[in-house]
Amino acid sequence: MTTTSVRRFLEYCAFRVLAGCLSVLPYRVALTLGCSLAWVAFNVAGSRARQAIERILGVFGSGMSPQQARKIAWVSFRNLVFSAIDMVWLHRFTLQDIDSSFEAPGDIKAFRGKVDFSRGAVLATPHMGSWELAALACHLYVAPLCVISARHHNTRIARYFAQLRSGFGIDTLVRGTGIIGDTLERLRRGRALAIMPDVRMPRPDVTVQFLGGTANVSRGMALFAKIAGVPICPCVITRVGWTRHRVKFHPPVMPDKHLDKETDIRRMTAHVMNIIEQAIREEPSQWFWFNKRWILDPVGAESGGTREEPEGGEEE
Repeated sequence: MTTTSVRRFLEYCAFRVLAGCLSVLPYRVALTLGCSLAWVAFNVAGSRARQAIERILGVFGSGMSPQQARKIAWVSFRNLVFSAIDMVWLHRFTLQDIDSSFEAPGDIKAFRGKVDFSRGAVLATPHMGSWELAALACHLYVAPLCVISARHHNTRIARYFAQLRSGFGIDTLVRGTGIIGDTLERLRRGRALAIMPDVRMPRPDVTVQFLGGTANVSRGMALFAKIAGVPICPCVITRVGWTRHRVKFHPPVMPDKHLDKETDIRRMTAHVMNIIEQAIREEPSQWFWFNKRWILDPVGAESGGTREEPEGGEEE
């Protein structure tokens, strides 16, 4: 084994030990431990925290004080840790647990009757709230899901996450060659593609006005909807306190058969990103401000090859 292989194996072992410990603890105890670890990381290893605070102040400007921005950054980071705990806890949640976790589970179940999922759909959600738990609820109550995952630097950890999802029947597709065909095939079988569009693409793609700047985002969400002729269903998840969640479905965005592909992709992308921006401005502490690929950074801020396949959100 190479040095890199050994390091990644040890990384995986450490991750599994931590995940195993968190998953056997009572849920609130696990969250309390996670909150403590998050507080230490936020205050001790503070470079990412300072970066997030700068981003928040850059978006909200003089209307927000540094103290307010720091509080938003802290809650955002704590919620990220909570979402990770939710992920490793997925196999322990029962249907009753899921129902009791959401403020209005009936609204989630009722959404299935408002959209025709027989030919599939695209479920677009930002990095807000507990997106993995909400995905599970949508999979169980709305439509069977598939997700597109970025290639993780540690394949063992990626397989672990995929196995957790597959235990409930959620398909995880790894981004790369053949992803278009694999995804379209699942849409035709009535699955909904869950995708997180609020990340920056490192290469030129679709530009939209977002959070007071220009963002370069993926066309994957709108491209799949256009090719398959299915709706995009914007969905925003927010965490209420520690253990409760709220899901808001917005009206579906339908492809327009009278528009050419490029124009329609840009129209649908801009519409969904506008919904996401509004949600962030209303509840900024719910969004993930710590993404390494900051959405308002210019194209070329990191290296990348030639785009051949549409990309969705990424797992950090």
